[in-house]
Amino acid sequence: SVASGSLAGVESPELKPRMRFEGHTAVVNDVCFHPSTSHEIVSVSDARTIRFWDSRKGPGHCEVAKEAHGADITCVDWSASEENLVVTGCGGGIVKVFDRRKLEGAVVELRHHSKSINCVQWCPDRAGVLASSSEDGLLNVWDITKTSARTPDVPPQLMIQHSGHWGEVCDFHWNPHDPWTVISTSNDAQTEHLGLSLIHN
Repeated sequence: SVASGSLAGVESPELKPRMRFEGHTAVVNDVCFHPSTSHEIVSVSDARTIRFWDSRKGPGHCEVAKEAHGADITCVDWSASEENLVVTGCGGGIVKVFDRRKLEGAVVELRHHSKSINCVQWCPDRAGVLASSSEDGLLNVWDITKTSARTPDVPPQLMIQHSGHWGEVCDFHWNPHDPWTVISTSNDAQTEHLGLSLIHN
């Protein structure tokens, strides 16, 4: 519980958790609700596991994808258009898509970042499309339905690679009201510069 104390002489109420989910054995880096239910949650951690929780079954019950990545799992997002799919990113620069019904391995593995993944997010208005940002300064937009590559050195799923930032791309967000628009932020390690950029297709 958290007691925030007083603010401007007004006592704040004590906040207690409705439920505590325990099972991760290392730092939990990201968590996400199922986009259409209030009781399902997915979380990822430095233990390289993905855990799917259902509050109706109690805080101690979860389904686990073990060794889902070869490095710390840094971020996760649950697809709103395909409710069984989640996308994850790891410290090794790899993005993976998992089907929670088949947790023994990834459905798709995406490789075109050279450093740790900071953020992953599904496109809100097109199934199969997602984006990832990384410490390598790149923001990649992927379509996991694509299977034929235009060039041998570019993955077939890679649609757009935005390389306009000076430093690592810390975060980004799809615009839910303007299709194919993304806003992203970067951090230049020397000047702590924050930049914003828009991507239109």
